[in-house]
Amino acid sequence: MSESALNRRTPRTFQTGGRTPPLSKVSSWSLDTSLWTRSKNSVKTLRGATMIALCLVGLGVSVASLVMPFPPWVPQPDKISLVLFTSCGSAFLLGGLLISLWRPKNKIGVLMIAASFAWFSVNLFRVNSNLAFTVAAFSYILYLAIIEHMFIVFPYGYIRSATDRTLVIGTYCWCLGLNALGMLVWDSSHDDCFNGGCPRNLLGIYRDPALNMTIGRVLCDGSCLLMTGTLFLVAFRWRQATVATRRIMTPVALGAIPVAAGTLIDQGIQYGTAWPSDLWSQPGQWLLLAVPASVLLGLLRLRLGHAALTELVVQLSALSQGESLEPLRQLLRKTLHDPTADFGYRYSKSAPLLNADGHVIDLVMARSRQGVHELADADGTVYGVLLYDPILDEDPRLVRAVVEAVKFTVQNKRLEAERQARLKEIQALTVRMVTATDAERRRIERNLHDGGQQTLLALGFLLALCHKKASDGDLSTLLELLNNASKMTRSMVDELRDFCRGMHPTILSEAGLEAALESLRQRTSLDMSLDLLLPERLPALAETTAYFVASEALANATKHAHANVVTIRALMEGAELVVEIKDDGVGGATFHDGGGLQGLADRVAAVHGQFQVHSPEGDGTRMTVRIPCAS
Repeated sequence: MSESALNRRTPRTFQTGGRTPPLSKVSSWSLDTSLWTRSKNSVKTLRGATMIALCLVGLGVSVASLVMPFPPWVPQPDKISLVLFTSCGSAFLLGGLLISLWRPKNKIGVLMIAASFAWFSVNLFRVNSNLAFTVAAFSYILYLAIIEHMFIVFPYGYIRSATDRTLVIGTYCWCLGLNALGMLVWDSSHDDCFNGGCPRNLLGIYRDPALNMTIGRVLCDGSCLLMTGTLFLVAFRWRQATVATRRIMTPVALGAIPVAAGTLIDQGIQYGTAWPSDLWSQPGQWLLLAVPASVLLGLLRLRLGHAALTELVVQLSALSQGESLEPLRQLLRKTLHDPTADFGYRYSKSAPLLNADGHVIDLVMARSRQGVHELADADGTVYGVLLYDPILDEDPRLVRAVVEAVKFTVQNKRLEAERQARLKEIQALTVRMVTATDAERRRIERNLHDGGQQTLLALGFLLALCHKKASDGDLSTLLELLNNASKMTRSMVDELRDFCRGMHPTILSEAGLEAALESLRQRTSLDMSLDLLLPERLPALAETTAYFVASEALANATKHAHANVVTIRALMEGAELVVEIKDDGVGGATFHDGGGLQGLADRVAAVHGQFQVHSPEGDGTRMTVRIPCAS
């Protein structure tokens, strides 16, 4: 098997993107997938072989229906009636084969093939055999029950309710059970039977012509009532159906009318006789051609959406990036022929699903009323959802094709929304950082003015006084004044050193983050413990960010949280530096413009990191910072 073929059959989460691994490295999952693939191919091969066999058998039955001789006890129909009879059975067979090949999971194809063979079963009357005659007499009306079964389960192909099950079972019991009851009191060798002189009925155990006549009339009446009831059932379901379902059911609802009319005609002609006089020349049989025609047309209308897929793809590509998604919704509804079709998308993982109108989509409620197909990333993250009429699940290939065509547009819209949100976040971050920079500049100016400038002015005044004393020859206090000037100079140097350490500590650049945090621990008045598991050095930007977050957290714990104990934990997780700072203060820390937490969050966001704060009232504060360290 080629690599491309393997990847097409492998879920995305298991694709490796490389060469197929050697057998020794193939996982049990791969072996299971291979077995599943072979089993699936075997099923397809078996289904294809079965369809070919049914085609050959059906062809043989159709030819036999035309060329088989008619024995003396069977009235010979005219050629037109015989051809029409054969065409009707062949239409059922061909329609069933087409549906089975197109929709193998839909049992309507199987029912239609069964109806074809039940229709042709009357040809067994032409075989000079008691067994063949008995089988034909028992099953000649079976096609009618199968047709009613098809109408009841259309278009899904399976029984969907207890009412449906009761109707189907009742139909088969009525047609076959009552017919079998009549055969028990029917002597085909002496009673009414075609031209007379028929082979013996093997089920006959007692001869009662009058009872047989009564059962035949009841069977005719019941068949007419059943078909009429089925007609009204189809009409009622059509009326209750959604627009998309009505579109598919309309041909069948219309096709049920001539079928019911044909049944009434044929059963009306047979009424009053214990046995039909001619099964090959019934005037209503040509109306039964409406059954395969209407069923095929109904299912074909379901498939017409494939023809509009090309137009959908073309128009989707023409949608501009910032355009509203309302045109996309209208394209979906036009392609699926479903006015209720809709879609939803979310801007982020935590955001709710919104439709094109901006309304929140409740998936629980949507699944109870509509078909739902989730749009997910390769990692399983659901970023959108497609909503449609459940009847479209009968053509899953159409739904999958529409999903593939739509998901890129929805994903682009989501990415565009994320980009816009990120752009707004960056703009807000820029404003906050500019504001914080201006505030920091004013703080530095104020500190220099209130501290260093005043000290320098005092030192200048003191040196001027020393100069005057020296000029006047007054040396008695000069030594003391110079000593004071020296102390003031050293104090100024220490103040400037502390000031510079607040801007960027020298120990951080020289010894790294671990030494800088240890320096914080020695200077703080809190009971501070360190739990560090770090490499010798980290990228300078990561070390600086982590240091100032820890420094600001200590300041907040002292000034605002009134904490006594602080714990700082730092370690590497993959390519990220994770710093966790926890105190036992009063908690309740919140973000606000110009606040310390907002400043820390902005500083971390500037290096593409993550900043989280958990600070419940009365239970301390825990800060968690993740800083990327990839070079």
